[in-house]
Amino acid sequence: TEPEDSGCMATEGSFNCPHCVAAFSSQSHLSAHRKLAHQWKGGKHQCRFCPYSSDSTTHVIRHERVHTREKPFRCYVCGSAFSQKTTLVEHQRMHSGERPFGCQVCGQGFAAANRLVRHMRKHTDGRPYVCLVCGKSFMKKGELVVHGYVH
Repeated sequence: TEPEDSGCMATEGSFNCPHCVAAFSSQSHLSAHRKLAHQWKGGKHQCRFCPYSSDSTTHVIRHERVHTREKPFRCYVCGSAFSQKTTLVEHQRMHSGERPFGCQVCGQGFAAANRLVRHMRKHTDGRPYVCLVCGKSFMKKGELVVHGYVH
């Protein structure tokens, strides 16, 4: 089952999803993401601290780090520690200068996909998901997916 919102907040006022690398500027955006992306039907493996469960042991272990604040992944350049390997990889791009997620409007690059989505709101009136066929933009990724069926 999906756990109650823990209210865990990362630095800089962002709300991080405990199940993946997504980060949001508000609790309501995080809640909407969790309902859409992580609709758990109950799983074999149960979190020791809250009602969260999953069929994947790995997902439960990663989730439990929200509660334990364990950060086993350390940057070899600056020593910063992270709870998820993917977050470490994104962080290391800061040191390397790699920016694989590029804005198709202005060309600015980003180390993480969620930073590009946030940036796109500047170009799209708050609708970061743009149809590459017709240019129509949407607030939610799911709306863009549904729109794609008309092309």
